[in-house]
Formats: sequence, C-alpha cells, structure tokens
Amino acid sequence: MKNTHCSYNSSRADESERLTLARKEMKDAWIALIIVSIVFTILFDSVWWSMIPRLVLFIHAIDKSMKYSRIKKEEMNLKAPKSSQKNYANVTESSYYRKQEQPTSITSTSNEGTSFCPLCGSKHERNAVYCSACGTDLKLNA
Repeated sequence: MKNTHCSYNSSRADESERLTLARKEMKDAWIALIIVSIVFTILFDSVWWSMIPRLVLFIHAIDKSMKYSRIKKEEMNLKAPKSSQKNYANVTESSYYRKQEQPTSITSTSNEGTSFCPLCGSKHERNAVYCSACGTDLKLNA
C-alpha cells in the first residue's frame, strides 16, 4: 500500500494550518462551554456540583485561546520583515526622554514685549491668549 500522508516541515502552509486548527479548537472550546452552561443551568440550576464541568470547560477554553494567541503571534513575527522590526536595545534613556525642541511662536508687532508659557516655557506674545507650542490658556495662568 502507498502512504498518502505527507508532512510539512516548518513551511508557510504548516503555519497556516496550525493557526487554522488552533482557531477551530478555540472556537469549539467556547461553543462547548456555552452549550454545557445552558444545559446545566436548565437541568441543574441550584446544584453546587454543576459548576465543576463549567469551570473545567472554562479553563479549557482559556487554554485554547492562549494557544491560538501564541501561534498567531509567532506567525505575525515570521511574516514581519526584519527591517520593520524596531530595535529598542540601542535607544538610551537619555535619547528617549530628550526634550523636543519647542516650535517657535509668532512674533508680535506691538511694543508690549514677550513672556513665557508657565507650562512649557516657550516664548510668546504678552497679549497672546493661547500658547502656540502647547495650547495652554495663558489668560487663566496670568
């Protein structure tokens, strides 16, 4: 007899089949939980032991959901090109928290002078209503 079973070794088709199977198992586990919960509620509403099968099926459904999530995450990592994956190891704390340069404000033609925003410290016109850099209401802070 001829063996018609073929196996895939870490191919794209195998990953897709794993994801499809995991999704089906997850869906079946949640459907089983719902059906058993409905039936047990109808038949054994006030019996304490009727919660045991529901709890077991709930834990099983959570386990299948976590398995599906893990396989989907692995597949997403395989599909993502290496250049688009960010390397956060080279980011230093000082470069991460470095303060961005504040945008310049519109200069005034009046002779009243300038003042600074109490929140972000950017320079603005003395009679300005809002800070041009952060949007703070300057009249409330005056």
